[in-house]
Amino acid sequence: MLDHIESGSQICKKQAIHLLGFSLWGEMLLLCTEFVYLNKISNLAILNIIFCFIMKKILLLSTIFCALLTISVTAGSRSPENSNRKELKKMLYEQDLDSMIVNQNFKFEPSTLYPQGSAPVQEVSRSSYLSVSNGWLISYLPHNKLNTNNFEFTERVKAGGMWTFTLRADNISEVRTMQFSVVANTGEARVRITSNRWGDIYEFTGYVTSN
Repeated sequence: MLDHIESGSQICKKQAIHLLGFSLWGEMLLLCTEFVYLNKISNLAILNIIFCFIMKKILLLSTIFCALLTISVTAGSRSPENSNRKELKKMLYEQDLDSMIVNQNFKFEPSTLYPQGSAPVQEVSRSSYLSVSNGWLISYLPHNKLNTNNFEFTERVKAGGMWTFTLRADNISEVRTMQFSVVANTGEARVRITSNRWGDIYEFTGYVTSN
């Protein structure tokens, strides 16, 4: 259906081309009228008429080119076709993300670490991640190394375009709780990790993607 939608920029271009055609015909008629009197005009006047005609064409073509360029950029960015494609892309991404979370098969890739207290915000290495797949929870997040199948996936709710859920993992004598908030159509995520022994630990931002 998207391929049959004619964008606003294409319509504007056609109108501009028609306008140019009418303008050229009008100028040609005017030039012909002027040449009727050429026998009564000096050579210098004839050259002046031709020069003015050429300059008018250059100015007209330059104006129309600038108008077409402006229309193409403005109308193209607002065209129904582009808007529909963006909405379709978001919808398909959201469907994929829903499937990943429901089937407990996804990866969290962090970009920023917010430590407790007054410690500065830190950029996270690209090699860091947290993965849930085939009944295993594997975490290589900074300060949160885990490799266990002893975890619970609870409190899974989707509301207002957001997924929220919790992972609870036993780590020897410690229980770590990982609370996720994920934007459904972009995958942007915030993960807060707490411990029953130490309280709040760290908070990460990043993206939920497929394994």
